[in-house]
Amino acid sequence: GQGRQFEPLVSHLEARGPTGTLMKIDVEGAEWAALGAVPDEQLQKVDLLDLQIYLCSGLPGGKERLEILQKRAEVLEKLARIFHVVARAPADDGQLRGRTDADICVRGRYPETISMSYVNR
Repeated sequence: GQGRQFEPLVSHLEARGPTGTLMKIDVEGAEWAALGAVPDEQLQKVDLLDLQIYLCSGLPGGKERLEILQKRAEVLEKLARIFHVVARAPADDGQLRGRTDADICVRGRYPETISMSYVNR
């Protein structure tokens, strides 16, 4: 089959001005690598970010699972340094707060996807 070539997210942001960028990301689990590779100074150009995250998508078992979840948490922490969360779905933080590593990504206990809307600080 014919493969597709994709450009890195950072290459699009490098060409943008310091403000005025609205970004929507829904890439079925590939958001972690894309956002993790973007330096903070490039994300600063984004005024509004709508993001669908797949926290539990593609997780292996064992020790590697925890390592991947930690990397995904680092991406979320990076976003929190740059943006305020203005909306999320599901909105019930009872599903999202206070979970242990053993609880995270157990089917039926955690949402498959989370939609987040951010505004630059």
